[in-house]
Amino acid sequence: MKQRSDILMIINPASGVGKKGSLTDLLNKLIEKSDKNFIISQTEYPGHAEKLAEQYLNEGIKHFIVAGGDGTLNEVAKVLTGYPNVSMGIIAAGSGNGLARHLSLPKNIEEAFDVATGQKTIPIDVGFLNDKPFLSVAGVGFDAKTASVFAKMKGRGMKNYVIAVVRNYPGYKPEEYIIKTNDQVIKKKVFLVSFANSNQFGGNVSISPKSSLQDGLIDICILEKIPAVLAAIMFPLLFMKKLHKTRYLNIIQAKEAEIHITDKSLIQIDGDLVQFNEKVLTLSLKEKALHIHVK
Repeated sequence: MKQRSDILMIINPASGVGKKGSLTDLLNKLIEKSDKNFIISQTEYPGHAEKLAEQYLNEGIKHFIVAGGDGTLNEVAKVLTGYPNVSMGIIAAGSGNGLARHLSLPKNIEEAFDVATGQKTIPIDVGFLNDKPFLSVAGVGFDAKTASVFAKMKGRGMKNYVIAVVRNYPGYKPEEYIIKTNDQVIKKKVFLVSFANSNQFGGNVSISPKSSLQDGLIDICILEKIPAVLAAIMFPLLFMKKLHKTRYLNIIQAKEAEIHITDKSLIQIDGDLVQFNEKVLTLSLKEKALHIHVK
């Protein structure tokens, strides 16, 4: 494998909200002012970021920067996980930006560019459901149902996410899950089961505020359905990072688990829906498997 000193900038022009194309224009201006060598690639379809990362990794690139949302980050991380001499910078341009929020990365594009091109990195854990990696949060149940509805809506942003929740909450029926972990078995009908590696769903929504990207553990969040008369009062607790203090949410930390799901269960990984044909999910973790540029 030949060695190169270039930085690959992967831009998803369709990420987030606002004027399309403005992100690319701004990044091009920043790159022109930089004294570093860049290769610039724009994604053209879902899954393209993964192919670009694989191509340039094989060509010897060691420094990757992703300008996009959590889904684009996931695609690139899928390729880079497990390579200790490879790093990934983040320019958060999605609607949720869960990983960037957890890491307290700058929202300002110019400041994020400086961090992403800088020298400081930290290793983070990467979670897996079967062979599918996740950086922030994966989940089944209402979590995934909302992601499914949200993906079909026109426009992104927190407003539409809240609309998706409100419209689907009343009629959603809890499903039965069997969770085997830490020498215990939990079998019950619940509203959702989320697997939190970071403390962010995105959009400053947190179901597990104490989750860490470096503790070698996944927080398994088991949420019972809150009665409708209380839901409107308790929903803000997600933003206040206090839902875990209620009796409706149980959090178990584990390195691995086995989760039995129903045929109709939807699964979301870092905000995007993924199709699984298996009725059993295996949760696992690779510790300090991905190096991220930070402040």
